[in-house]
Amino acid sequence: MDAYQETYGKLFDIQSKLPSKEVLEYFLQNASVNQNFYKSWIATLEKLSQKAKELSKQNADPEAYKEFYTLWAKTYEKAFDNFFENMPTASPFEDILEPVKKAARIYSDTFTSISRMWVKSYPCTGAI
Repeated sequence: MDAYQETYGKLFDIQSKLPSKEVLEYFLQNASVNQNFYKSWIATLEKLSQKAKELSKQNADPEAYKEFYTLWAKTYEKAFDNFFENMPTASPFEDILEPVKKAARIYSDTFTSISRMWVKSYPCTGAI
């Protein structure tokens, strides 16, 4: 509680909000949700790392690297889609976090669109 007081005590009055069973349950639930997010990201990174390892043992064929980049872009896009679909929002923070969630969605959509355009325009991809 001391670390919490030092960190957030200047923003709002913590003394009037004593810890309760509901707060503890909320933190435990969020810990479980965060753990699931991390597990999926770790599994994704393992898959991408394995593919990069396979490519590093081969010769530097542009098509192989294009395949890896396409896999990475699709994985990144899928991860963001899952994040936005499954992101739980705590009711007290829902109004505050909703604009942040929308801004992050715009960023991820823009990033994936630019990535697709780049792959199509790059000479070694054969798209030209």
